Amino acid sequence: MKKTFTTCALALAALLTHNTNAQTLIWGAGSTDATIDSIGKFATAFNNTNAWQQVAVTPNALWTRELSGISHGAYATGIAPMSSPTASNGVALFDSDFMDNAGTAGAFGTGTSPAPHRGELHTPRIDLTGYTNTDISATFYLHYRKFNITELSLGFSSDDGATWTNFNIEQGIAVNSIFNTQLIAVNLTGVTAGIANLTQCKLRFVFDGNYYYAMVDDVSLISTPPPCIAPSAPTNTTDTLNTTVCSGSAATLSASGVGSLSWFTDSVGGTAIATDSVFTTGALTADTIFYVQDSTCAVSATRTAVMVMVNQMDSAYLFVPPAPADTLCITDSIVFNPTTTETITADSGLVGNTFYAYIAGDGSHSVVIVNTVVSNCLTSFITTVHSIVVESNCVVGLNKRTLANSVIAPNPNNGTFTITTPNVGVYTLTNELGQVINTFTNSTTITGLASGMYILNNASKATHQKIVVTQ
Repeated sequence: MKKTFTTCALALAALLTHNTNAQTLIWGAGSTDATIDSIGKFATAFNNTNAWQQVAVTPNALWTRELSGISHGAYATGIAPMSSPTASNGVALFDSDFMDNAGTAGAFGTGTSPAPHRGELHTPRIDLTGYTNTDISATFYLHYRKFNITELSLGFSSDDGATWTNFNIEQGIAVNSIFNTQLIAVNLTGVTAGIANLTQCKLRFVFDGNYYYAMVDDVSLISTPPPCIAPSAPTNTTDTLNTTVCSGSAATLSASGVGSLSWFTDSVGGTAIATDSVFTTGALTADTIFYVQDSTCAVSATRTAVMVMVNQMDSAYLFVPPAPADTLCITDSIVFNPTTTETITADSGLVGNTFYAYIAGDGSHSVVIVNTVVSNCLTSFITTVHSIVVESNCVVGLNKRTLANSVIAPNPNNGTFTITTPNVGVYTLTNELGQVINTFTNSTTITGLASGMYILNNASKATHQKIVVTQ
């Protein structure tokens, strides 16, 4: 099959400063294997075992190994030689000019291979085992002069040369123009996709046309990892971007990704605090943001922010239980601190040992958990109930201090989000220092906030909701 792609010339400095986490040399010039390095630099003679092979598609139309870096044709006088880093070790040259005229101006067609002609230069086998579905690029230095070139290409074969995928390496110069030596990078798009056996790969250079010449040198293959896939948000709660616990409790977070996962307290950099798809935090006493990263990503890759919101137990609503021997039934009264007497009411949607104690005035509620229910009364009312009740005052989703029915989307976010509130009224958005960022009624869209924690308050500030901005 055949594909053609236009490549761009890249400065050498740009390639040498590439991120080593993102690109890896896998074959050719620069290899730690002396034989492979020599092949990539054209430092060994052609047609030997484990060397480049000349293929004359047109009789006698051969790529040759040239030590001078210049064409020997009649029309190459005064042209500067190729200036690749290892040109003195040899470059690959297709000298169309010389093969047509044997170095004599005007003696067209008198050389060893009259133009137009086609010649190919093939590498020995390259073993790319382990690079299936990996993006691979070829880099090399290119120098040529154009008259009438039908094809100047780099080909890739994964089946020992039976079929080729060709990539155009022409640089769009005008007729009779010279493309002076530059480093070229060609993305060999899709050449390893779905191919399990990559033990018989080859590269080839092709010149097909009429005058003047083409030279290449310092050929390498580099691998580029697949695009970094950020791990998915935690799946431990119905709100997949964050979870809520009571003060002093731990949170268990989970995520999934392509590779192994690491957990951090920093959005970039820092040291991983855990390495697993499931991470259990220590006891938390304040809202905390954790970050999860996939091992297939570079160190600087975007991490997924996971917010753990910590609900504080509100001492204003601690349940004061009766004496241990007392019996407490539905419709009996209990006392809150400060002194507020309320009636216990059974919740028809719940069963077992759970009752709700409603707080007068705002319709929110705390949760009272008891040990035994007999004829709608509490028995065996032991002192441990008190600690249970205090913690129940911080049940996720039922905390009195949450601004109920308000929708913040998304949350966490990048500084732009929409707030939809259930009632018309005055609402304020403050930062962690209590400074007012925005005041509005009903619903609004916020943009441009910096990273940090923000609080949505109602007019009395009796209830609130937390918002996390990560950049």
